[in-house]
Amino acid sequence: MRTQLLTSEIDYLDGVIITHDHADHTHGMDDLRPFGFHQGKSLPVFTDSVTAENLKKKFSYIFDRKNVYADQAIIGGGIPLLDLEIIKPGPHEFFNMPFILHSLPHGHAETLAIQQGKLGYITDCREIPDKIVASFRDARLEILIIDCLRPEPHQTHLHLDLSLEYIEQIGAKTSILTHMGHDWDYLELLNILERRGIKNVFPAVDGQSFLYSN
Repeated sequence: MRTQLLTSEIDYLDGVIITHDHADHTHGMDDLRPFGFHQGKSLPVFTDSVTAENLKKKFSYIFDRKNVYADQAIIGGGIPLLDLEIIKPGPHEFFNMPFILHSLPHGHAETLAIQQGKLGYITDCREIPDKIVASFRDARLEILIIDCLRPEPHQTHLHLDLSLEYIEQIGAKTSILTHMGHDWDYLELLNILERRGIKNVFPAVDGQSFLYSN
C-alpha cells in the first residue's frame, strides 16, 4: 500500500472505508500512519460492526490502544492515528458526499459494496442480490469497478461469466474488472472480451485512476 500511495502521489486522505477484514484488504493499515501525523488529526476508518471487532483484535495497538497501553507508556515509533467508525448498510454522508453502502455475501462473512454518485465499487462477493443490482442500475453509473477473480466459478468470488452478467444488468457506461487472480493473463482477457464483442469492459491495472461526475 505504501508503494501505491507514493506512486499515485496521494498526500491527503479524508478517511478510509474498509469493506471487510481479510488480510489483503487490511494489512496496509500501518501505512496510513503518515497521514494522521501530517494532517495533525485522526483519520476516520468506516466499517461494519463485525469487521470493526476483528480489526480491534488484529490491530489492537491502533484501535484498542487505551487498553493495550493502560499501564505502560507508548514508546518508540508513533501509533497510527485512526479511529473506528461503525456503519450499517444504507445511505450515508461522508465528507459532504452521499454514499450508499450495501452488504454482500463473501464466504462465511459479509463485504461492503459502495455507491458514490456515479461510481460503483463491488469487490470480494459471491453474488449480488437483485435489490442491490437494481440500486446500482438506478444510479446510472459512469464507472463500475467489479470483482472478477478467475475464469471458473469460485466459492467466495465472482468469476468472468457472472461478473459480465451483473455488468450487463447494471449497465454502467464503463466497467472495470478487479481483484483478478493469477489465473488471468491480461492480454488474454482483453482478447476474450474482444472475441465476445463486449465493449466498455476492461481489466484494471495497478495505479489506475478515474474521473467521473457526481
